[in-house]
This record gives sequence, C-alpha cells and structure tokens, in this order.
Amino acid sequence: MSWNLSVPAGPVKEFEERARAAFAASYSAPNIISEVAEQFEAALRAADEMIKSILPPAVEGEGMNLWVGASMNGHANPGHKPTPPYANDMVTVSLYQNVPSPS
Repeated sequence: MSWNLSVPAGPVKEFEERARAAFAASYSAPNIISEVAEQFEAALRAADEMIKSILPPAVEGEGMNLWVGASMNGHANPGHKPTPPYANDMVTVSLYQNVPSPS
C-alpha cells in the first residue's frame, strides 16, 4: 500500500505533533496495514534525526521558533516482502525550513 502525507510548516518543537495529526487524518485503522504505520514511525524517527543534525539551532534553544515542514511517503507490502508486480518497500522523507508570516 502506498502512502503519502504533507506535514504543514510550523514551529519545530511541534513537528511530531503535526506529523502524527497529518498521518491520523489520512490513515487510520482498519484502513491501513500495520506495515504502513511502521514505515510512518520510521519516517518520523528519520525526520527527527534530520532536524537534530541538519538544523542544530532548532534543538539548541535559539532556533525553537524556526518553522519546519515535511513531505513523507512510502510503499509497504504485507510482511515487508516483495509482492510482484508492486514496488518493494520504500520510504522518503523531505524536510523544508519556513519562516513564519508576520502577524
């Protein structure tokens, strides 16, 4: 099953909350296979590591009002096993920085 979601830009400290809300809005049991949920959790961990390594000011206090958004997608086969003619499992995570609009 292929999956795709956009995490809207917002404060970096609220990234996980926004990502989980976006996933829940589009993919909820019983409409997904467990492998999709596993891939989402892996994508979330990858995004967290990317934020920590690529955007260090965001996790060191001074950049806590930095805005970050993401695109996450993948394809999960039952049991994570190749299922012809479908693609093998894959996960993609893209992050982007954004500046909040002036109020």
